[in-house]
Amino acid sequence: MSKLIDTNKPESRNWLKEWRAVCITRQALLPPVSAEAAQLHGDILNKTKVPACTTCSFRDVQNRNASCQYHVVLRNELVNEHAYGQKNGIGALTKAENWAHSPWEIAKVFMPPAGYENKTTIEETDFNGIAAFIINCTRFQGKITDAVCKKAREVVNRIRHMPDISSTALTDQATTECIDNLYALLNEPGLNTLPEAIQAQAELDVVIFNTVSLHF
Repeated sequence: MSKLIDTNKPESRNWLKEWRAVCITRQALLPPVSAEAAQLHGDILNKTKVPACTTCSFRDVQNRNASCQYHVVLRNELVNEHAYGQKNGIGALTKAENWAHSPWEIAKVFMPPAGYENKTTIEETDFNGIAAFIINCTRFQGKITDAVCKKAREVVNRIRHMPDISSTALTDQATTECIDNLYALLNEPGLNTLPEAIQAQAELDVVIFNTVSLHF
């Protein structure tokens, strides 16, 4: 797509605007989502009350073959914390042997089963992975509405999968709607008072009206 960018074309400028908006929104999500992952990690570990285990694999845990009480307890707690865990169990690719010391390794339990196995920090994780954690983890209920987060993820996917620069996702109206949906996510109760979200909303306002300074 980058080879097709011609900033003299409105579609190209809109493409840059949309991706700039995604980057701004993702950056604002990093501190609060990271803090929630750390809180979840600490709360779950406090419930194990047994020494940590580093020998069971994630497949052992996923298939209920874990040989230690530590991972049995952790698995049950993660299923309880997962919005769809009771129905679907744990399906993501994560390293159970790292659960004891890595909050983000636990957060990955709530992400899609492919694409995040080697992402060790939130900084390495894309918008969709972060959105999946928000949507699938019950800790965010009452703070960020599923429908709002899903809509934001939907518009990001639209940008990611557009076939070419003439896509209908790059009209002025589509670009405004894209940024509006990201703005709405930042305006959720669990985010809208945070300095990062307030600053990001101000930056999104600039992106909407700016036709020149679109540097990432």
